[in-house]
Formats: sequence, structure tokens, C-alpha cells
Amino acid sequence: AVVSTQSGHYGRGNDDLATKGTSAEELAQVEEQIKTAQEALNQVVPQFHEQKNLEESCNSQLRINEQRRTELYAKKGRNLEFTDQKKRDEWISSELKTYGSNLSDKEEQTKTVEKEVTDTKEKIEKITEDIKERSENLEERKKKKVPTATLR
Repeated sequence: AVVSTQSGHYGRGNDDLATKGTSAEELAQVEEQIKTAQEALNQVVPQFHEQKNLEESCNSQLRINEQRRTELYAKKGRNLEFTDQKKRDEWISSELKTYGSNLSDKEEQTKTVEKEVTDTKEKIEKITEDIKERSENLEERKKKKVPTATLR
């Protein structure tokens, strides 16, 4: 039977209820699927993080091993490079000067960065004090301010 609805449309009154019921069932099914997927995700995420950490560890060890291999090949090449102890000692002295110079540069950079850190910390302390002082002033002003409702 065709029935007039409150909105003025003609249709089957029971069809609207059936559609709502079907929609509610579909919604419940979708929510259940979401819940199931979330549970599966919660199980997989820790495994993913564990595997990612393992990968990072392996990559780190690989870099260390490659660096060691390079050092060993360089050492092997140096042994073949020097014909006598004097030439080897000269090369070692040259390398020590280079490393000493690099070390001095790094120490200077470290001092500069440490000074920048100290300066930044001091600025942060000053700004923090300024914020605290302004906040206190604002609170005092709020307390001293007479409410307008009591003046009427």
C-alpha cells in the first residue's frame, strides 16, 4: 500500500524502516571490521618496530664492518707502498700532522657550538623570566580590575 509520509512524499512506509535497519546492520558490520583491523594492526605494529630496530642495528654494523674493511685494505696498501722504515715514518708524521690539524679544527668548532649553546640557554632563561614577570603582572591586573557587573 502506498502511504503518505510526514515529508509529503509517497512511498512505502515500511521500506524506510527496512532501509534504516539494513543501514544499521551495515554500520555494525563496518564497525566490527574496523575493530578487527585495529586489533590486527595493534599486533603488527610492535613487530614492525622491532624489525625496524633490527634493520637499523644491522645497517650500523654493516657500516662499521665496511669501514674496518676499508682500513684493512688501506693498511695492506701502505705496507706495499713503503720501501723502507724511513719513508713509512715520514708518512706517519704527515698523517699525525693532518689529524692534529683536524682535531684542532674540531675542538674550535666544539668551543664555538658550546658558546652558542650557553648563549642560547641564557636567552631562554631571560625570556622565561620575562614571561613569568609579565604573567604575574597580568594576574595582578586581573585581580585589581573591578568587575563591571558590580558597578551597575
